[in-house]
Amino acid sequence: MVQEYYTEQRLLYITTDRLTNQTEQLVVNQPTPEGAIVNDLTLGEYAVVVTNQPERDTFEETQFDQAVRLRVEAGVQIPDKYIIQSSRLKDKAEIIKALDGDQNSPEAQAAARLKQRASEAEVTKLEAEALQKQSDAQLKAAKSQKELASIGQDTGQDEMAMEQYKLEAEMAMEQQKMEQEHQLAREKMEMEFALKREQMQAELALKREQAAAEAALKQQQAREQAMAQRVAAVEQARNTPKTTEGA
Repeated sequence: MVQEYYTEQRLLYITTDRLTNQTEQLVVNQPTPEGAIVNDLTLGEYAVVVTNQPERDTFEETQFDQAVRLRVEAGVQIPDKYIIQSSRLKDKAEIIKALDGDQNSPEAQAAARLKQRASEAEVTKLEAEALQKQSDAQLKAAKSQKELASIGQDTGQDEMAMEQYKLEAEMAMEQQKMEQEHQLAREKMEMEFALKREQMQAELALKREQAAAEAALKQQQAREQAMAQRVAAVEQARNTPKTTEGA
């Protein structure tokens, strides 16, 4: 449709800011003396895109609420212009124009210069404080070195005391080590003695069981031998012929 109906030269007004109604002019299909066409709409391809959007009142309320929350709760420095733009104020376009005009006014520029000078003064103050702290630190370091030099005579005594303390600590550690080794040796000896005693008790119990088994076996053999002797005597008595008296 654009290529079909927009063939002659036209002057288009493009809205660059819907809030303040700022527009720009654009000439299309403009012929040049050389015979060329500037911004020829018949050469392009165009499409219409339709998107969904909430109702205007609901959409503006949501945008305004999000902008305020981002600025207050999240600390995002959203400019006043965009907060007013998302509000439902009746004359927000005039308010934004007034804000823009105030920013370009001589009073606003003077206030900006004063603010910049205040920032520079604050930076200078911080640098001076840092320099003062550095000087104080250097002075304290020099004083400490002087004090160390003044007590240098006592260094020998301090070293002797340190050596004595070190020796006592080593002796205490050595004594503790010996006590631990003695304790381990005693525990090892007690464990070996207990193991040996259990082994001897087990061997003694085994010998008792073996002796009891041997005694029971001997008793069984004796009973069997006695039984065999009685059986043999009975058989012998049966096989021996009887003698008749007076024959």
